[in-house]
Amino acid sequence: MIKIRLAQSSDLQAIQELNHQLFLYEEEYFDSSYNTSWPYSKIGEKYFKDSLNSNLACTLVALDNEKIIAYLIAWIYRKRFTQHRKCGGIAEIENIFVLSEYRGKNVGSNLIKEFEVWAKSKKVKLLKVVPLFKNTKAQNFYHQNGFEEHELVLEKKL
Repeated sequence: MIKIRLAQSSDLQAIQELNHQLFLYEEEYFDSSYNTSWPYSKIGEKYFKDSLNSNLACTLVALDNEKIIAYLIAWIYRKRFTQHRKCGGIAEIENIFVLSEYRGKNVGSNLIKEFEVWAKSKKVKLLKVVPLFKNTKAQNFYHQNGFEEHELVLEKKL
């Protein structure tokens, strides 16, 4: 049985490994600019530790027995990035990854449902996620979980 819970500091290494797998996947299929060693860098480790310790971050893990098989990290943005919107803050999913053998089994959707419960407890009224444009599977997943298009992000490589 799959269980979802808030991540603990003892989950750091497993989350870093899952994020590393996410970066390898995205680099292989969508964007070769990913720094796949970032999850293990000092900056990457600080990001994950901050997400585990901040009351503005939601870090969830999914477990099959005691094995971490998926994670989600989201942050609340209240001031600088949200003053132009009537939402009381935006909670943005920054990364989510489910091991391939667990995809299609509602693990990701259950992570999002738990994230929604957390966001509501923080009085957030707007959720956001920015999937890669070429990752149509991820876009379809988010649509199935109630997300709709709001903005388009464009980049130019130099």
